[in-house]
Amino acid sequence: MSVSLNTDPKVLFMTNLLEDLSSGAIKIPSFQRPLVWDWDQRHDLLCSVMEGLPIGAILIWQTKNNQMRQEKRIGPIQLKFEETFPVNQFVMDGLQRLSTLYCALFYDKNNLINDSSSLEHEVFCDLDSDSVDDLFINATHPSLKNIIKFIRDPKLNYDGNLDDISRYIPLNTILNSRLFLSHQRRISIDKEHRIDKSDEIQSAFKNYKIPIVPLESDRQDIVTKAFERINNRGTTMSEAHMVNAFSNSMQFEFLALLENLKKKYLVDKVNRNWVSIDDGIILSLVKIELGIDIYSKSPEKLSKSINESLLSKIFENFTQAIHFCERSLFIDSPSKFPYKMQLICILFYFFKCRNRDLDKLRAWYYVTTYAKAFGANARNSSNAINDFRKFIDDGVLTWSLNFKPEFSIATKKISLKNSRSRVWSHALYLKQVEVFGDSDLVTIESNLLKIPDELNNRYQSTYKNRAGMNFLCLEKTRKFSICDLSPREMSAHFLTDELVSMFNAGRYEEFSLEREQYIFSWEKDNIISTSISKLNFSI
Repeated sequence: MSVSLNTDPKVLFMTNLLEDLSSGAIKIPSFQRPLVWDWDQRHDLLCSVMEGLPIGAILIWQTKNNQMRQEKRIGPIQLKFEETFPVNQFVMDGLQRLSTLYCALFYDKNNLINDSSSLEHEVFCDLDSDSVDDLFINATHPSLKNIIKFIRDPKLNYDGNLDDISRYIPLNTILNSRLFLSHQRRISIDKEHRIDKSDEIQSAFKNYKIPIVPLESDRQDIVTKAFERINNRGTTMSEAHMVNAFSNSMQFEFLALLENLKKKYLVDKVNRNWVSIDDGIILSLVKIELGIDIYSKSPEKLSKSINESLLSKIFENFTQAIHFCERSLFIDSPSKFPYKMQLICILFYFFKCRNRDLDKLRAWYYVTTYAKAFGANARNSSNAINDFRKFIDDGVLTWSLNFKPEFSIATKKISLKNSRSRVWSHALYLKQVEVFGDSDLVTIESNLLKIPDELNNRYQSTYKNRAGMNFLCLEKTRKFSICDLSPREMSAHFLTDELVSMFNAGRYEEFSLEREQYIFSWEKDNIISTSISKLNFSI
């Protein structure tokens, strides 16, 4: 059955729309992303307004629903509104554009939240610019470094050439006639073009109009569906922000609690790479615990099930899980996992298990990486997670995916951004540990991989990313030579006398193939087979 909605568009002056944001007549729902546009994106939008180009319609949800959480900041600017309105209006699509314009035109240093990026939002106009692309700069621009306080405040006496500061005008003055005229009065008579330019800027922004599309409905499920579909056309909206807004039953701010838990359990306890762990990973852990499919969008269902106690218990085990990742898997950041789902499973393991078998967990990591358990599609990844839950219960890894696990050799296109290359690099490291003993290495970076210095220059581009031609150099040397290695060093780098002879004879393709096979044989004997045995895994 279709739902009848009023979506007749209308057009408003941009300044009136921004004033509604300032007064609270239009609100920002908590599921919206904060202002994430960078300066280049914000700059282009300002240029479009100046040139009178369309910037797209704004979608506004109109509802009598009074339970929706709302933000009280736009970018670094605190909103201070107390007035109530008979109908609530929420920005559903267009927040990045509105936030950019609001911060530029309503910038007020007295209402700033402690934000290190606040200066990037304070916009000035260069009245001597020859093109619109050079018109807008922000407070971080080098040309403003020594004069910015005099540009901001016309009452301050400036000892230098007044023309230096009258060249620039704060964009937030164009809506304040008195302040705008104060800046214009500083412009000398021989710089009349600056007055003309400032009048042109004021007129462009004051007369700019934006189309508004209202969505009138009190049904939250309909609006949620519309919002998800809108955002799926571009950058997917964070489900965590949706949960934060659609959690009327919670007695806490979901996102604020996550930040507090990160500070309590992660800050000063683990390296900073882990502190910014994605909120979506936390939601995935909650879904697994609640038996919800990890790929389903269930903000309303989650909002009714999440509680502070559950989230705290999840975070209590984070540091132990992180130490395992760093010491056993050589991974020091959430972004360095072959598959994000592996990190989620490992965090869930530490959350659920008190009697932990870390050798088996490490074996599970290797098998799922080599066999690409999480690399096919969402359905198989969901099945792999269900297999992991059974693994937690009985320590045996089953395989319910719709393809047979296969373990293949690492050959071309070695890059630590893909899963096979990561475990290949682990094998290179573990071989050195086998030969030389334990090491303090925490993570394996791409700058540790070197091709032999003796490789003929004409072949370097051909073999740069070839597995058989890359060597792991833990000493971070700028170059690597294979011709003067001791027998022990040769063994640590998967080299034999025969392989060195091939290389010296320029038989590079044969050398690469043989060394890749040598490494893979060692992987099968020392990592894959060992891991399979520990998990009682049947291929």
